[in-house]
Amino acid sequence: MLATIVAVVLVSAHNAAAQAVVFVSVGEPSKDTVRLLAPYLDEMSHHAGVVALPRDFRASLGTRVSRSGRADPGLQVSDLVRMYEDGFAHFRHNQWKDAATKLGVAVATLRDNASLLVDATSHRDTWVRGLVALAMSRHRLGDKAGEDEANEDLARTYPNQTILIQALSGSEATRYYATALARLEARGRGRLIVEAREQMARVYLDADDQAQSGVLEAEVLPGLHRVLVRMPGTDGQAYDAVVEPGKTTTLAIDLKLGEALSITDRYAGLVFSSQPDRDRYGLDYAAQLAAAVNSGPEMILVERTTWNGQPAFRSVLYMADSGAWVRGRVISLDGRGDDDRMRALARATFQTRIEDARVVELPDPALRSLVRATRGWPKWTAGGGSAVLLVAGGSLLYLHQTCGPDGDPCRSESPTLAYASLGAGAALGIVAAYLFFSDRSGPQALRVGLQPTRGGVVLGLSLGY
Repeated sequence: MLATIVAVVLVSAHNAAAQAVVFVSVGEPSKDTVRLLAPYLDEMSHHAGVVALPRDFRASLGTRVSRSGRADPGLQVSDLVRMYEDGFAHFRHNQWKDAATKLGVAVATLRDNASLLVDATSHRDTWVRGLVALAMSRHRLGDKAGEDEANEDLARTYPNQTILIQALSGSEATRYYATALARLEARGRGRLIVEAREQMARVYLDADDQAQSGVLEAEVLPGLHRVLVRMPGTDGQAYDAVVEPGKTTTLAIDLKLGEALSITDRYAGLVFSSQPDRDRYGLDYAAQLAAAVNSGPEMILVERTTWNGQPAFRSVLYMADSGAWVRGRVISLDGRGDDDRMRALARATFQTRIEDARVVELPDPALRSLVRATRGWPKWTAGGGSAVLLVAGGSLLYLHQTCGPDGDPCRSESPTLAYASLGAGAALGIVAAYLFFSDRSGPQALRVGLQPTRGGVVLGLSLGY
């Protein structure tokens, strides 16, 4: 069954920091779930300080949002080379506008598929020539801002490559490249530190195909740098890092969190591949996202569920640092006025006392577990005692019946002790069965039957659903 959760990170009114709405799902959420969720998120977004829309989430996280290291799994290196060659053809024929357009698309496509960039080292000259031709095309068009952007990107991605660019593109392009490089150097370098939680992860910086294991530290030119982090055999995840002159920029990367994080035009959240992953990481990742947007100490998990056999949503307030339950709410949906019900659920989440009769208070499951735990030792003690007595009684009865003919001394003793042991064991078994089955949820009826036989007694139990 598809389980969906929304984590809404809240802060107190005096905290001006942004608050995130994180959608969490096991598998891709259904259209119906997203539709039902919309009024809840909208209601949340109208509370002071709560950010519930994807665009607000992007604004809060900025470049810390990861993307796949290969946006187009079907894209091949040969496809990229053809895109670049198409742009080069227009460039050679002085068709500057078409060249700038074609090469701009080719460069953007390569950036969106960073794993191909670092893997296809034999085509490095093609990638360099593409950026040079893009900058020169914009120069010919009089696009000074676009020209500077392309040349500075070239300088950051391929620093100190004056000789290579001279050989590939001539003195004019080299002069513009050197000017951009000097301009960035004059602003001052910054420090970039990338720390991957997975020690086996490989960390790549810009177009460098020489990866570092787990941690990367580098003095780099100021501006936008691109980082690829991946486990061996995967396409990994790509990140943008903006480094300021004289400052240190640190990226702390958890690949599992990055894989789960998903931002669409309808929601921002976490999508897990399995229920065990959701159970294991859901609260932890929601808390990490709360910290990433500098939010307050509480967060709310909203989950698609069922209540009394009807579709429902539950909304539970937790402490973000410990995952401790604060309060929970649930509301059933019947297809009539569901939007209003979802808004009521959102409002009730903030209320210490429920004001809408349609919303039901949920008890802390930890307290229910504690109550049930107090009955654990009696049922296991009764069950164990029953087993011991039944085995002992059966053994005594067997010894009595396997003695010699009448007159044998071992037959002179009455089998009373054996039958007493069997009876006591059966009684304890009934008690244990009652305790076990009464702890089960759902309407069930336990039936117990006791049938004497020539060799002892048969105990029968049946459970009705």
